[in-house]
Amino acid sequence: MTTIPSWYHKRADIDLAMSHQITTELQAALPIVYPEFDLNNKGLIKGTFHDKIDNNLLRELVPALSTYLKELGIYDIWEKTALIAATPNRSVPVHRDGTPNFKRLFALNFPIYNCEDSITSFYEVKDGVEKVEKLIPNNGTPYTKFDIDTDDIIKVDSVIVSEPTWLRVSALHSVSMTSDKNRIVASLRFKPEPLDYLNRI
Repeated sequence: MTTIPSWYHKRADIDLAMSHQITTELQAALPIVYPEFDLNNKGLIKGTFHDKIDNNLLRELVPALSTYLKELGIYDIWEKTALIAATPNRSVPVHRDGTPNFKRLFALNFPIYNCEDSITSFYEVKDGVEKVEKLIPNNGTPYTKFDIDTDDIIKVDSVIVSEPTWLRVSALHSVSMTSDKNRIVASLRFKPEPLDYLNRI
């Protein structure tokens, strides 16, 4: 039986040239995927979005990403991709990805725009504290919010996703924006979870 890795984040095993190529192709894909994308402001006119896009379209528009995932041996289990935008000086509350009955374990996040000013923090709940879960509706990946006092959680790790990074999204985490720019990432999900691969990095 394959164990679930205990780490909260790991930098992806990718060379700088491939990483830059994927980011460049993702940037070029955005106005095609979202015609309302405002290239001058590096964000949507509507503001924040969090949406699943057609993986077949992404494979066509971002061939470097397909090449990279094939090299890792996880291309065939690449199930979904969500484009996530966070507006300036905004914080995403403590949550985990999935529903109360279903947990997403890991995501592979690729920076697209302005990720160097965004901090993802991970938390553990103090012993004896009960978590109250509440589903946050959206049109992309489901989130589970926790109605919990900040005094009842402990920050155990944090990362700036300024390069491709694996995140343990089943753990409690939050995102803080510290600039006046929109942050956009592509978040890849896999089914089944690539635990054999993740235990090797």
